[in-house]
Amino acid sequence: MNLAATIELFCYGTSEGVTKSWDTRGRSTRGELEKKAIEEFGTTSDPREAGYILQDGTMLDFSGKRQGSSESGVRYMDHREVSSAFPDDADAPDFHDFMNQTGAIRFGMYGDDIQMELSQDSQLTMGQVGAIADAFSYAKEKPSIIIDICDARGRVLSSESLDEPTEDDIMGLFMKAKRNAWTKAHQ
Repeated sequence: MNLAATIELFCYGTSEGVTKSWDTRGRSTRGELEKKAIEEFGTTSDPREAGYILQDGTMLDFSGKRQGSSESGVRYMDHREVSSAFPDDADAPDFHDFMNQTGAIRFGMYGDDIQMELSQDSQLTMGQVGAIADAFSYAKEKPSIIIDICDARGRVLSSESLDEPTEDDIMGLFMKAKRNAWTKAHQ
């Protein structure tokens, strides 16, 4: 087996987010993974139901409505269930693979707290920032935000939080978390 056949390149990060997603073994591209996930879970405009935010700001519906739940405004499904969108794929991505390959944010809104996890190789896009900022309007009191930056295996490299953030604060907090993650990863 030559080197080109064994090297995997999951994503190129830019200010626009993940621009490419592929590997030399022929696994699914970013677009294919997103399409399968949308077909399986559907989308939502309610951040309380979201499990992931894709790069264009689309939120995957993890409320469980497609699985029989009738309650609105609640996420019942676990983030790990994203792998159920790929039942026929022997190399089905776990949720960290899904995040690494698509640039998706693992997202949860718990009361007024917004929690996110991003791969260290991902970049926030304007679509994602907009979706996060829109989530602030669902808070009954003053929202707080927590951003975790993780390595490819899900180990938290950096965690940053802020009470009462503005839309402008989202990118600053993300950049702070990324700097701290880079420092920890290169110690």
